[in-house]
Amino acid sequence: MILYLLIIVSVIALLFASVTPRLDSVMAWIVGFILALCAGLFTEGYDYEQYVLMIESVRNLGDEDLTLRLFAAKDPLFLLIIEFTGALTDDIQLVFLVVAIFSCLTKVLATSVIPGKRTLFMALYAIFIAPGLEFAAIRAGLAIGLTMMGYLAIQRWPWTIWWVSLGFASHMSVILVTIGRILARYWRVLLLCLVLVIPVINFNFSVLIDDDPRYVHYLDNQGTIFAFGLPALTFITLLLMHISINGNHIKPHALLADDWLRTTYFMISVSLVLTIPIVTAATRVMELAWVILTLQMIARDSQLQCKAQIVRFVSWATLVGLLSWANLVRGTWAILI
Repeated sequence: MILYLLIIVSVIALLFASVTPRLDSVMAWIVGFILALCAGLFTEGYDYEQYVLMIESVRNLGDEDLTLRLFAAKDPLFLLIIEFTGALTDDIQLVFLVVAIFSCLTKVLATSVIPGKRTLFMALYAIFIAPGLEFAAIRAGLAIGLTMMGYLAIQRWPWTIWWVSLGFASHMSVILVTIGRILARYWRVLLLCLVLVIPVINFNFSVLIDDDPRYVHYLDNQGTIFAFGLPALTFITLLLMHISINGNHIKPHALLADDWLRTTYFMISVSLVLTIPIVTAATRVMELAWVILTLQMIARDSQLQCKAQIVRFVSWATLVGLLSWANLVRGTWAILI
C-alpha cells in the first residue's frame, strides 16, 4: 500500500506544481515529508532485521570501547545517530525515522539546483529510487543525500567539504563522487582507474572483508552475466542524454558540465566493473549514479532551446524503463505493495 500512497501523493503534487509553478518548492517538501514518514516507520524492508541487529549490538556494547561500537555500527554517522536516539528512548524505530528524515531533507535541499522542477525530481525519486534506498539500504540513502546537498545546494567549499565528509561517514560508496569530481578534468586518469586501479582495489577489498561477518552478504551475493543489464542500460541512458545535449543549443547548467557528466560515466563504469565480483556494492554505486542522472535529465529538459523530442522521449523512456526493471527484478516494489 505504501507504493500506491507514494504514487498518489507524487501525482497530485506534480499536478499542483504544474498548474501553479510557485508551489513547486512546497510540493517538493510535501513529497519529501511523506516519503520520510513512510520510510521511517517501515518495518518490512529487506535489510530491516539486519539493521535492528546492528542497533541492538551497538547498544549492548554501550560500556565498551568506541572502536568496538564503531565496528558494530559500520559507519561513524550511523553510530552517532544510534547513540543519540538511544539517549532519548529505547525504541529502535526512532533510528530509522531520524535517518529517513535527514535522508529526505537533504535530497529536497539538493533540488535547489533545478528550480521549478524540484517536485518532478522528488516524485521520480520517491517512486523509482527510494524503494531501494530509504526502504532498504538506509545508510546509503542518507549518504547520497548528504553528498548531493554538499555539492549542489552549498556554494561554499568549506561547507561542501563538511557535508560530503558526513556523506562518506554514512556510507563509503559516495567517495566515488568525490573521486570522479576531482579527476573529471583528467579523463585519461579516470580511464586508468577503471582499467588498473579498480580491479586491484576490488581484489584487496574482497580479501580484507573475507573474514568480517559484517560484510558476508557482499561476498555471498555475486552477480551473473544478466546483472550487467542494469548498469549497461544506465550507461545507454546517459549516452542518449549526452547526445541530446551535444545536438542542441544548451544553456550553461552546472549538472550538464563536462565534469559532472564524466563523474556519472565514471560511477556507472565502476558499477559495471564490480557487478560480477561484488554485485551488492555495484548496486549501491549504480543507485548513486541514478540520482545524479535523474537530476541531469531534468536539468537538460529545462535548458533545451531546440526540443529534440525523439531523443528526449527515448532517453526518458529508457530511464523509467530501467528503474522499473530494477525495482521489479530486486523486488523493492513488491515489499511496498
